[in-house]
Amino acid sequence: MLIDHLFTIDSFATAAEKISASVSIHAQHKIFEGHFPSQPVLPGVCQIQLVKELLEKATEQKLFLREAAQCKFLQMVNPEIVNTLFVNMDYKITDNGIVVSAVIKNETTVFMKLNALFESLPTL
Repeated sequence: MLIDHLFTIDSFATAAEKISASVSIHAQHKIFEGHFPSQPVLPGVCQIQLVKELLEKATEQKLFLREAAQCKFLQMVNPEIVNTLFVNMDYKITDNGIVVSAVIKNETTVFMKLNALFESLPTL
């Protein structure tokens, strides 16, 4: 999990299959030492993981990404410049899983857009 390590949730609200959250990036996290030295960038896979973890929190289910129908990284997230991100999601629970449309942004810039299908992990 990245929540509470790479990110901290500042606010979280869910209603009618919508999620609105604000997260703070921990700019001193070790991941930025290698991605990239002297010019840190939040990896795209971490942005997708953030969406997954917030969706898990909203649905109270453990999930895995089944399909990313569309995933666009529009701008780099430099944690030394941008340390707060807003995540907005619409989701629908279907027979095939949870269909999600998510956006990660700040006040002025959209960083990522994702349309995806997540499925519940089987319980043991």
